[in-house]
Amino acid sequence: MKKTLVVILALQGVVQADTSWAFDGTLTSTSTSSKTLNADAKGGTATYVDSGLTVGSRIGDYTLTKDLGKAIDLTQAGLYLALPDVYYTAGAGKLAIGGTNDTSFTIMGYVKYSTLTGEQYFFGTGANNTGGLGFGVANGNLNLVAKNVGNNPLTASNDTYTLSTNQWYHLAVSYDNSTNTATFYVNGDSVGSKAVTTVSTTPNGHGAAIGSSCQDLVNEKVRDDFNGYIADLSVYNSALNQKEIMKFAGLVPEPSTATLSLLALASLAARRRRK
Repeated sequence: MKKTLVVILALQGVVQADTSWAFDGTLTSTSTSSKTLNADAKGGTATYVDSGLTVGSRIGDYTLTKDLGKAIDLTQAGLYLALPDVYYTAGAGKLAIGGTNDTSFTIMGYVKYSTLTGEQYFFGTGANNTGGLGFGVANGNLNLVAKNVGNNPLTASNDTYTLSTNQWYHLAVSYDNSTNTATFYVNGDSVGSKAVTTVSTTPNGHGAAIGSSCQDLVNEKVRDDFNGYIADLSVYNSALNQKEIMKFAGLVPEPSTATLSLLALASLAARRRRK
């Protein structure tokens, strides 16, 4: 029992992401610093649904150790969340691929797609398609795009991974600027890496977006819009490895029933403390 409690405390003591959105009835982020980012719903009204992702939920080959609560519903056509703050484009949390401003970063979250056609990005930077970056899928393949420069899709060869609609996945991309390599993860497992040779141009306009490849405040328009649901979205200003991604995602090999019960109690206590 003592060992189990140590494991639980270690899991509950996970350091927060540099920025994360729980979408548990609010569009305000939490952060490891005093910096918070408020998202504004554009093109519609933000609504929330119960994610159904609770302690003990099966995610791929692993088990969820935390209760994720609600998810943001982005199935309404034209709806996206704008982040007008310059944090990710010209601020302390700047994200860039290649070039003199190259940075390491990790973008990850739980997503459920309603459709998988075309390009759909659940996080992007910049005010249009001429600069910045985005992470999502392109025709069913995970993709890290340097806008106006080039796509970096991870083609699903040899059935390494297959994404389907109406199913929750934990998706992540970890970009290491020391090697210019992007590593993609599905449900805690690495599904492949690729060298990223394209350079993201400086975003034309400041800001970022959730559920869109950019935040277009001028035209109030979503681009390459995400169609589905997002829960527990996080952005890190470092390239996380698999162990770290699983830790922050709350994924572990299937624990015993007793451990799950204790995890549920710890998760409930943590959620009450946040309120």
